[in-house]
Amino acid sequence: MRSASQIGGRARSGQALVEFALVIPVFILIIMGIVDLGRGIVFYNMLSDAAREGARVGIVQTKTSAQMCTQAVDQVQAPGVTSSSACSSIVDSTNKSFGTLTVYVHRGTTGLIGDPAKVQLWYSFQPITPIITVITGSAISLPAKAAMYIEQ
Repeated sequence: MRSASQIGGRARSGQALVEFALVIPVFILIIMGIVDLGRGIVFYNMLSDAAREGARVGIVQTKTSAQMCTQAVDQVQAPGVTSSSACSSIVDSTNKSFGTLTVYVHRGTTGLIGDPAKVQLWYSFQPITPIITVITGSAISLPAKAAMYIEQ
């Protein structure tokens, strides 16, 4: 015959198993959310650096909008971003799409010394956590921009 302490021990271990089964999905979703947040921060920093690099190329008076675009797009190493070869057809002050990345380049009204060279980027970030996708939709737009003045 079993004692009361043996029966209570089994009940407690069964209770722990049920509690673990209830808590683990929430814990996994929290961990996946933290991973998605980290991915978003990495992509945002990458976009900021790319916009700054594109604007940096644009401050040289002899550079073109296409060269600014190429520099910016080449710096973005993110999923869904296509080749920068389409930058050759970019026109100043227009948006151009490169897969999940959209680029806007502007070299001022005259392209002379003192005009601003601006690069704006928008990246369509795809979270991997299902609950974040339900809340925010299928993609989150991450923006970045940089502006510098044209020099000699």
